[in-house]
Amino acid sequence: RYEDGTMLSLEDVLEEVNVFIFEGHDTTASGISWSLFILSQHPEHLRKCCEEIEKTFTNGTNYVTQAQINSLTHFGHCVKECLRLRPPVPYIGRQVQNATQVGGMTIPADTSVMILIDTIHRKA
Repeated sequence: RYEDGTMLSLEDVLEEVNVFIFEGHDTTASGISWSLFILSQHPEHLRKCCEEIEKTFTNGTNYVTQAQINSLTHFGHCVKECLRLRPPVPYIGRQVQNATQVGGMTIPADTSVMILIDTIHRKA
């Protein structure tokens, strides 16, 4: 249902499904691509990630467990750092509902703002 209570049409539902499917694909592809590129620029971390993965997944089974994934600490740190440096969604838009103070400035209610995630990750 829309916010006003009216029902979504089949076309509206299909459009929403397409957004979820394709946006999820784009952000995943972007995150993986940037991570591989960044790791290629830091061979010492790439080597350590590969060693950690090889050590973790040489147990002779075809199944991956949550415990194995959790044990990939260096790999996890590298992925998180890559996502911090190059977030798949670099900015988001929001509508300010109430007047808000930010950095000594007042943002009036009903103002559209853009939040630059990659800038926040570098300037915070």
